[in-house]
Amino acid sequence: MTQRLPDQTRAFFLARGFAPDDADFLARNCVFQTLFKNIDSAAGATLTYNLDEWKVHALGTTREMLTRERWRGIWEARSLAQAARIAFEWSLLPTRQRYQPADYNWGMTTFGLEPGTRFDLDFFWERGGNLYSGRFEGVECPADLHLEAPV
Repeated sequence: MTQRLPDQTRAFFLARGFAPDDADFLARNCVFQTLFKNIDSAAGATLTYNLDEWKVHALGTTREMLTRERWRGIWEARSLAQAARIAFEWSLLPTRQRYQPADYNWGMTTFGLEPGTRFDLDFFWERGGNLYSGRFEGVECPADLHLEAPV
């Protein structure tokens, strides 16, 4: 997981047809670039994950990640243009994925938290019929330098 600064996210989505208010709204929802790879090439085991099972612990609560499916309702309510919705969906890490040995993919992941918020992330995957889990602790949403710049 690599932090995407809110200004990076704003610029990326403005260039893909987002209105400034929508790009700003997205940029303030804790965006990361995430890479997932099945490194078990020797055993030949398939790896699967489902982001709907992953849990975000922040500010004394447990919540789900903002996946493609959850964003659809948000964008419908905000009347985001169809072309921008398509570009957005293609930029996100798929909600569910199956990887053969040595397969990989990357995309953005969003957590619905304000810039600067710290959180823990419980993540789960299955490989070769075995369930695994892990936790990233103390992950920090990137600060919004745009908002912190002197006036």
